[in-house]
Amino acid sequence: MDVGEILDRKGSKIYSVRPDQPAREAVSLIAARNIGCALVTDAAEALLGIVSERDLTRALSNYGPDAMDFPISKLMTRSVITCARETPLSDALYRMGSHRIRHLPVVRGTTILGLISIRDVLEFRMEALEEHLAALVSAEQEACRAREEAELSNRAKTEFLSNVSHELKTPLTAIIGFAEVLTATAERLATPPEYERYLHEIEKNGRHLLEIVDNLLDLSRIEIGDLNPREEAVSITEVVSTCVNVIAERADRRGVVLRVETGDALPTLAADKRMTKQMLLNLLANAVKFTPEGGMVSVRCSTDAEGAICFSVTDTGIGIAPEHLTRVVEPFYQAEGSFARRYGGAGLGLTLVNAMMQAHGGMLGLDSAVGAGTAATLRFPPERTLTRHIAA
Repeated sequence: MDVGEILDRKGSKIYSVRPDQPAREAVSLIAARNIGCALVTDAAEALLGIVSERDLTRALSNYGPDAMDFPISKLMTRSVITCARETPLSDALYRMGSHRIRHLPVVRGTTILGLISIRDVLEFRMEALEEHLAALVSAEQEACRAREEAELSNRAKTEFLSNVSHELKTPLTAIIGFAEVLTATAERLATPPEYERYLHEIEKNGRHLLEIVDNLLDLSRIEIGDLNPREEAVSITEVVSTCVNVIAERADRRGVVLRVETGDALPTLAADKRMTKQMLLNLLANAVKFTPEGGMVSVRCSTDAEGAICFSVTDTGIGIAPEHLTRVVEPFYQAEGSFARRYGGAGLGLTLVNAMMQAHGGMLGLDSAVGAGTAATLRFPPERTLTRHIAA
C-alpha cells in the first residue's frame, strides 16, 4: 500500500493560506475545516511551509493574543517534510514519527498533490483490514456453503447407491437361484456338458456380481455412519473354517496352495460374526487373486502379548509398492490402473475391511514388498477377547 491509495480514497483537496495573511486566518481555516494544519503557499501555489495547531499554540504561549495578528510567515514551519504518491505507507509513517509531525504534504516536483495525516494512514489501514476480514468471512461462508452442498450431494449419491444396490440384489438372487436349479436338473437329465458349463458360468458370475453389490451396500452404510457391529460370541475356528471352505475352490482353480495355521486353545472373540467372516474372506480373496500359480496363501490366528486376537493372511503374490500401501484402503483405489483389467474387482475389499475393523475398535495392518508378497493382519483389541461366551 502506498500514499497514492489514500489520496485516491480521500481526495486531493488541500487548504492553504498566504504567508502575509494574519495568523488568525490560519486559525479560522483550521477550525472551519476541522483539519490539523494548513499549507502555506505563494501566489504560484508553490509550497513555502506549513502552519499547524502546534505552531499556533506555541505562538500564543510566547507572544500572547497579539500573535494572532502576526503574519503567518513568522509562525510557520519552513523545513517541510514531504512525500510522493509512490511512497509506501510504512515509509510515510516512519517520516512522521521520526520528525514528530502529524501531517505530510504529498508533492510531485513543485506541485502539491495533497496532504495526508497519521489519522488518514491508520484509518486507511483499518479499512483495508476490515475489507480483508470481510473477504475472509465471505470466503469462509462460501466454503461452508460449498461444503454443505458437497455433503448433500454425497448423501444423495450414497442413497442412490444404496437404492440401486438393493434393486440389483433382488434379480441377481433370483438369477443365481434359477441357475442352481437348472444345474441340478441338467445333471439328472444328462444335459450336454457345455450346457452345464454355461450354467456354472451364469451362477459363478452372478455370485460375483452379488458380492460387488453387497460391498456397495456396505460402503453406503459406511458413508452414512450406519456401520454398527452386532456384538456376539464368535468362534475363531468356525470363522476360519467357513472362509477357507468358500475360498478353497478359487485357490485350487488358480493353482494356489492354501494353508491354515490355528491353535487348539484359541479364545472366543466378541464381534459381529458376519463382519468378521466378510473381513477374513476379503483378505483371503485378495491374497488368492494376486498370488500367481504355484504360490501360497496362509491364514494364521493367534493372540499377541496383550491378549488381542489377530487374524493374519500372508501370500507370496505380487506385493504392493510403498507409495500405494497407504492408499489401497481408499474406495475404488487399486495400486495400478492395469490391475482392474488384469485381476478384476472394484477395489472395495480393503476399504470395507478397514472400516469394519475401525468399527470394532481394531486395526488393519498391511506389510508388503513388490514381488515378495503381502501380509494383512486383523487385530481386534484385547477387550474383545473372551474367556467365556456372551449372549448373542
